[in-house]
Amino acid sequence: MATILVVDDHAVNRDFLETLLHYAGHEVLQAADGADALALVRERHPDLVITDVLMPVMGGVEFADRVHDDPDIAETPIIFYTATYRDPEARILADSCRVSTVLIKPAEPQAILDAVAGALGTGPAPSLVPEAAATYPSFLAAKLPAYMRDLVQLQTRLRRVFDRVIEHGDAPSATPEESDEITYAFHLLSLRLTKLLELNIELSSERDSGAMLDLFCRLAREILHCRYVGVGVLDQEGRRLQRWANAGLGDEVRLQFGSIDPRAGVLGDAIATAKPLRLRDQDGKPTTLGLPEFHPPINSLLVVPVPMRSAMPLSGWIYFADKLDDGAFDGEDEQFGATLAAQLSLAYGNLTMYQEIQHHAAELEIEVAERRRAQDELAHRMTHDQTTGLPRFVLIEEHLRSAIVGAAARAGRIIVLYADIDHFHVINETRGRVVGDHVLRTVAHRLNAMLGYRGWVAHVAGDEFAAVLVDTADTQDQLDFAEAVRLAVEEPITLEEQLIYITCSVGVSCYPDNGVSPQELLWEAEAAMLRAKSEGRNTVSAFSNEQKQALEERRALGMQLRDAIRDGQLILHYQPQISGQDWQIIGFEALVRWQHPELGLLAPTRFIPVAEELGLIVDVGNFVLASVCRQIRAWLDAGVSDFIVSINVASLQLQRPNFVEIVRNALAAQDLPARYIELELTESAMTQSVGHAVSTMRALKALGVRIALDDFGTGYSSLNYLRHFPTDKLKIDQSFVRDITTDASSAGICRAIISLGHQLGMSVLAEGVEDAAQVSYLLRNECDSFQGYYFSKPVIASQALTMLGHRYIAQDAIPQPQEANTLLLVDDEENILRALSRALRRDGYRILTATGAREAFDLLATNDVQVIISDQRMPDVSGTEFLSQVKEMYPETVRIVLSGYTDLAAVTDAINRGAIYKFLTKPWNDNELRTQIREAFRVRKPRVGAL
Repeated sequence: MATILVVDDHAVNRDFLETLLHYAGHEVLQAADGADALALVRERHPDLVITDVLMPVMGGVEFADRVHDDPDIAETPIIFYTATYRDPEARILADSCRVSTVLIKPAEPQAILDAVAGALGTGPAPSLVPEAAATYPSFLAAKLPAYMRDLVQLQTRLRRVFDRVIEHGDAPSATPEESDEITYAFHLLSLRLTKLLELNIELSSERDSGAMLDLFCRLAREILHCRYVGVGVLDQEGRRLQRWANAGLGDEVRLQFGSIDPRAGVLGDAIATAKPLRLRDQDGKPTTLGLPEFHPPINSLLVVPVPMRSAMPLSGWIYFADKLDDGAFDGEDEQFGATLAAQLSLAYGNLTMYQEIQHHAAELEIEVAERRRAQDELAHRMTHDQTTGLPRFVLIEEHLRSAIVGAAARAGRIIVLYADIDHFHVINETRGRVVGDHVLRTVAHRLNAMLGYRGWVAHVAGDEFAAVLVDTADTQDQLDFAEAVRLAVEEPITLEEQLIYITCSVGVSCYPDNGVSPQELLWEAEAAMLRAKSEGRNTVSAFSNEQKQALEERRALGMQLRDAIRDGQLILHYQPQISGQDWQIIGFEALVRWQHPELGLLAPTRFIPVAEELGLIVDVGNFVLASVCRQIRAWLDAGVSDFIVSINVASLQLQRPNFVEIVRNALAAQDLPARYIELELTESAMTQSVGHAVSTMRALKALGVRIALDDFGTGYSSLNYLRHFPTDKLKIDQSFVRDITTDASSAGICRAIISLGHQLGMSVLAEGVEDAAQVSYLLRNECDSFQGYYFSKPVIASQALTMLGHRYIAQDAIPQPQEANTLLLVDDEENILRALSRALRRDGYRILTATGAREAFDLLATNDVQVIISDQRMPDVSGTEFLSQVKEMYPETVRIVLSGYTDLAAVTDAINRGAIYKFLTKPWNDNELRTQIREAFRVRKPRVGAL
């Protein structure tokens, strides 16, 4: 049984749904508007809400928005039950409110139960049989009293009196007294009936209920010929007077009637018995005769019950007190009183109905206006973003289509922009959605201001915007305009005396240069924006037709990739990994390739990004894992052992909850020990969900699988995370290795990664090693293993098996460290180098020469150089700049400048920074130069000891 809240401003609809849902065994709560419903949802947490859309106080749209914005109740399912909207507008409205189900009134009971079962996820709904089918509750109208018979009786009595006059008026037997009595009775009855008719006319023309009761009391007092008349109308519960009126009483007594108990005394007796009551004093002493004590004393009393007729049944009474001829009220008076009560009931009921009609007419007018407003809101929701107020993407396509038609007619241009706020999610996460929405509105305002009347701006989704600029004069440079937009967006945003700094990436395309259709131009602008983001964000990128060809190729590859996985077009190559201790092959990295039937062998850079975009990277990864396990089993069966194969793991693979089970099954399928595979994870994959990543890695380690951290240093590394990751190996990315012998920053990063990995108990492997200089530098800095084209390109499985059979590579390919004192001479003039070599060779130094900085760096990487002599003026770099870089990369060297040109400021700065040891001038004295060099080597020895 579920708890279901029914929200509708019409009770009949709520009762109908409650009856139907009770049949299905559910508990039902009710609310008449969205405000009460929201409070009930927060208090009772119902399993489902069924709500009308248009309601007073708070409608269904606002109610749904507030529920979804409250984290505690946001998951509450909601069904719209509306007669205002029809398909498809009702479903569009529901989608904008994140409501999944819509029922259109009137709905079949079975359809309602089916929708409820679907929303609750409880399986099939109970079937309704005809005798059990719920219907709208019926309401019995109040029965009308039979007071009209009293008026008929009065008419009959008048007829009898009239007949007596006709019959006895000329009769000789009639005495004068009898004739006078008959004539008086006729006139009195006629007068009463005339007054009764006048009262009916007067009451029918009155439009105010209070004035009607006052008028009734005045005329009824004349008809009944009494001193006092009072009327009381009870409320729906019958506990207090809703309205009252009196004739003949003073103001003080009149006011006291408002506080009486309307069911006390003779007034209550008349209501309880539903019959008239006649009373008079018994001993000739006036009393109240059962009326309230504050009433003036009276001699006679007639009380008549009044069942009021209106939309809701009411009750009341009329009392006539103190007949003026000091007589008692007789049967004729009682009949006239009952007729007066019937007339009042009819007139008051009609007036109440008229007032209700007027009230409903006003409500209907409000409802019509509200419906128009809701329809306008629906149309706005369908076409505009609620946060920024900008048109949605579909409208910008329509504007762009019409603009293309106009531009084609006049040979004009159209510029299409696609802008994305950089790292917008950080604003939402750190400052909240209120601040994020303010940022979006501000950016929308700035874009509108930039385009003005010349174009349109649309909110695409999230933090993305599209804009169309019609360049009628054909003078606007697309890159200049896009850059102006970028600068306008990055202006600081002020909110509550705080500054918010943002940047954006902008892509731009142009008609007719790039595309001729709205979809094509917008897609091209988005592609250019994505390239701007990939190039570092906060920049502008223009779409090129070369890029279009590449995107078309990627799209085509994406359509073929799924079939390629299924048809076995993916193959594996293996690149060896070499130990830095004994130059033995310790394993391979498995690299996937696509043997395309038309394009030939495709590198992973051609199709892996496509696989990631399409979500196929998990299928590719599972294929690689299973294929590697089969290949390892084949190699083991061929007689080789003691190696590891590294497998790249995508972030989507790592996030799968069953990834560990997939690895376990792949190993078990080949009866393979886990120590033969190593899974390479990237920093970005592990830092997306640190807790999940750590638990997954620990489970993999428990299997016996080794784990390597690939491309280390290229992501957003966190040393705090790194120390918790159970990682066996760090892999230095090839982007650092590539410039390791010439760039001090790359060299420093490599040294730091090696030192960090060793401190954390990991081995370190360098990727992308392509020459002996890189190997020598990494080896001197204690890198453990190497991988790259210097040793071997990726090979097919059979070649990899041959390599495993030999194990070792030729060691003569690796430069060996030198023991002699090594001196490096750097000068762009060959004759200077020859002269220096002749002067210094007699001292037994191993002398290396270079004519430029790049050549010198290669020699430094492959040789243990202790002292460097460099010229100051060289074509590519100055001597002080060159030696400053050497200091960063090889701080143990002794660095000397030898030059005939003296830039005192540069030399002084270099000396102060410790970049150079001494500055010597050209021409030099050979003996003095030899002395300086011997001193430099002596300085080098204790310095090395200190290091």
